[in-house]
Amino acid sequence: MNRLKKLPWLSIRLFGILVLGMFLFSFTKKRHELRNFEKVLIEIDHDETLLITENMVNKLLIENNLHVSKMLKEKVDLNRLEVLCTKHPMLLESNIYKTIDGKLVVKVRQKKPIARFQVPGEVRYVSNDASEIPLSEVATARVPMVVGEKKLVWDKEMVEMLDYIANDSFLKQHITAVKLESEQQIYLQNRHYDFVVEFGSWHQYQKKFLKYKAFILKAKEDKSIDKFEKINLKFQQQVVCTNKIEYGT
Repeated sequence: MNRLKKLPWLSIRLFGILVLGMFLFSFTKKRHELRNFEKVLIEIDHDETLLITENMVNKLLIENNLHVSKMLKEKVDLNRLEVLCTKHPMLLESNIYKTIDGKLVVKVRQKKPIARFQVPGEVRYVSNDASEIPLSEVATARVPMVVGEKKLVWDKEMVEMLDYIANDSFLKQHITAVKLESEQQIYLQNRHYDFVVEFGSWHQYQKKFLKYKAFILKAKEDKSIDKFEKINLKFQQQVVCTNKIEYGT
């Protein structure tokens, strides 16, 4: 009988302990949320040339009245921060999250410049996602210069061709400039030799570049490469060369 009388008190005590535990957990969680961020960590993922710095990303947040290091955790809109970062013309994507030890992690990926185009009064980088990148005060990307009508530069196939050059170690070392006279008349400039490369259109550009690389390697091997003034890649099965001597040089 005495045992039965003690059961309700035992249940009440257990219930009270459970309620107290939930209160303490909620209180601790609330205090943790109200703490300021102790540190903001900024990480920039990029390919070869870093065009934007951690200070520039932090300045971007501050200029938009987002003094992240002084904001309360519960008031930080992470989605808004991510949208803000990806609107920057040098950034492709972002991933922002908070850690349990009071840090805000800002991870951003920089766009990849594949060419630098110049039209009257305007110089920009071409990104591999077919968007523009402004010139950077931090560094200069070593990419080919492109000249010609702006609409030709942003042609989908042209961007694909420029990206192909940027991802090929041989072409990236050799091609320094691309001149776009029209969709059918594209010319290339070589870093190491003074001949002009008449490329034709972008059509079947991969096959043309394979022919170009084979020609360079063969001409270097037989030491004839300095004899040419023009290299024509427009024909499917051959490379047509114009010798300097034909022009009296």
